[in-house]
Amino acid sequence: MDEKDIDRFNKDYYKDKFLHFGDTPKGVDWKDKKSQSLGFQHIMDTIHFYFPSLKSFSIFEVGCGYGAFFEFLKEKDLHHDITYSGIDLVDEMITTAITRFPELKNNLYIGDFKSFSFQSRFDFVTSSGIFNVKEDIDEHLFEKNVLHIIELMFNLSEKGTVFNLMTPSPDYKDPRLFYPSLDVIFGFICKNLSRKVTIISCYPLWKITVGVFR
Repeated sequence: MDEKDIDRFNKDYYKDKFLHFGDTPKGVDWKDKKSQSLGFQHIMDTIHFYFPSLKSFSIFEVGCGYGAFFEFLKEKDLHHDITYSGIDLVDEMITTAITRFPELKNNLYIGDFKSFSFQSRFDFVTSSGIFNVKEDIDEHLFEKNVLHIIELMFNLSEKGTVFNLMTPSPDYKDPRLFYPSLDVIFGFICKNLSRKVTIISCYPLWKITVGVFR
């Protein structure tokens, strides 16, 4: 198994969820809208913590699904100041996102983020929930893929990248999920990307939100 196999697994896994549950949080493997929105909120909180006076900026989301993050921005009345773009492996999700939000027609892409050629960079590159499910994929291979994507996200950003991961040491570990080693993640980031790192773990989900800034 290699990274291409992980991509195929991700595409099949999330496509199956979406075809079964549609454009709902469960359709992108979130428990409910409350937990999905909380993930988005902590991404925004992380950006505003490091850039408290920043009002207008661009966000590019890896694994944008049916556009739930953009929906969140609209609900918070932030979409006028924030230029949103995204990419997803599942074409049905992108088609649905454009149907729901026609204004995103030229901002959404179908394909593999790791091999996609972008014409410009974005202020922030984010992801929410894409590093959770590994099923029976070898943990070290999955970890290597996660680190690769984090590096590419950071390289595509002008100001930084923000993403979430499962809590490294929960009370119970689901063997289907990926629980990162903070030593490995933090060591890789500090050695290869930046020493300007924030980690939020103080909210009622078994997740952490990581910000890596320039």
